[in-house]
Amino acid sequence: MGRCGRSSTASCRSTTSPTPTPRCRREVCSASSCCACDERAGQREPGDCCGSAASAGRSRSDLVSLQFVKLGGSLITDKTGEQSLERATLDRLAAEVAAAQTASPTALVVGHGSGSFGHVAAARTALRAAGAASPDRPIDRPSATEVSEVQAAAHRLHAEVLKALRAAGVAAMSLPPSSWLTLQDGKVANAGCGAVAQALELGLVPVVCGDVVLDSVRGAVICSTEEVFSVLVRGGGLAGRFTRALWMGRTDGLLVAGKRLDRIDETNVESALAEAGGALGVDVTGGMRHRVETLWSLAGEVGESWILDGGRPGVLEAALGGRRLGGTCVGRAEPALGRPQAGPPPPFMSS
Repeated sequence: MGRCGRSSTASCRSTTSPTPTPRCRREVCSASSCCACDERAGQREPGDCCGSAASAGRSRSDLVSLQFVKLGGSLITDKTGEQSLERATLDRLAAEVAAAQTASPTALVVGHGSGSFGHVAAARTALRAAGAASPDRPIDRPSATEVSEVQAAAHRLHAEVLKALRAAGVAAMSLPPSSWLTLQDGKVANAGCGAVAQALELGLVPVVCGDVVLDSVRGAVICSTEEVFSVLVRGGGLAGRFTRALWMGRTDGLLVAGKRLDRIDETNVESALAEAGGALGVDVTGGMRHRVETLWSLAGEVGESWILDGGRPGVLEAALGGRRLGGTCVGRAEPALGRPQAGPPPPFMSS
């Protein structure tokens, strides 16, 4: 469905013009109005959706690779406490992002977990993760107060991340998923990924986060950063463009019997999932196993995903420059963009 609520193969109309516009060729358009395929003041050629062949090479973000970085909640907060920020670590990571951008500018989306802010607050409420429901486990609708308080806690950390990035010289723009994503019974109903695509075209660094997102059936649910990344990977204007995803945590990749697993691919993904555990401290979304499941489901649509030790200075900056220092690589044995996905989509994305 396009964001106007009509089929992507149906003729779409601009919200401000009664004149029919050409058909949209993408599942989710990436302009700020309901469809990206209108001819607004000569800004686009007929039928030219963001990310289409006709628009290739026009924007800054189309000329360079697109990377995603997640700053894990266990890394930038103390998850054994409550609303306990690891400020020195956050400031260092922000400085590494800035240094990498200066050395080799690249289109970048930054995400972060909720750590001891949102997770601890959510654990006291009826709010649950988007993928937590099943016919055998009905989920109670959270109260309005619970929704408001949990989101407020999550956004306090979001504000700190934005502050650190801007102080380091990164042109960060806040785009929490609650402002562009809605769900229906834990599944994507409406994703306005165009806001993220437009920010990238302006040379901004969009900052997303784990958030409380409205759900037409459950009232509201918790949407993890991994789930947000899934939406962006498959969203209009960004699909097929992520060349690398970097997941910064407190461990040097996935550890099996105390030893680092260098790579997860077709040959060992099942055993890796069996070894992946939960998170340190309070976590309502699933920890490392949730991350590995999501990354493997997207392995055919993202160049590679690296799970790295963000506690080690220099690792993030090196990774943004294309050098992996330790960690675990998640990807096909012969990774290539545009291949069919490696596994079934996570429940969050299923129809």
